[in-house]
Amino acid sequence: MGNVPYPVELRRRRHTTPPPSRPVLSGSIWTLATKQIWYFLNVIFNILNKKIYNYFPYPYFVSAIHLGVGVVYCLGSWTVGLPKHVPIDSNLLKLLIPVAFCHALGHVTSNISFAAVAVSFTHTIKA
Repeated sequence: MGNVPYPVELRRRRHTTPPPSRPVLSGSIWTLATKQIWYFLNVIFNILNKKIYNYFPYPYFVSAIHLGVGVVYCLGSWTVGLPKHVPIDSNLLKLLIPVAFCHALGHVTSNISFAAVAVSFTHTIKA
């Protein structure tokens, strides 16, 4: 091939230490595994919500509790520095508010449907 000139960045990276080893599950296997775990936990969450609504039929209140616990959990983990996160400024907040509103609305309407109809019917409609 001959002497192909590399950009400066590639020359520097070529002489550095090797990257750390990858986890045992990599790439698409890891994505598939986490997707399956998420789906399994989501089904359990929905079934438990249906059981709650058989005895406590107030989906708006239960949704508010769910979202409140999520906010407290996120604020607590950010406070101790558990996940790395991007500093939030006013521009990012303006972008995130509509997404957060739609997520909260979807959560509330899903809980209302779990209280009103069978879980399997709600899953069919959501799909």
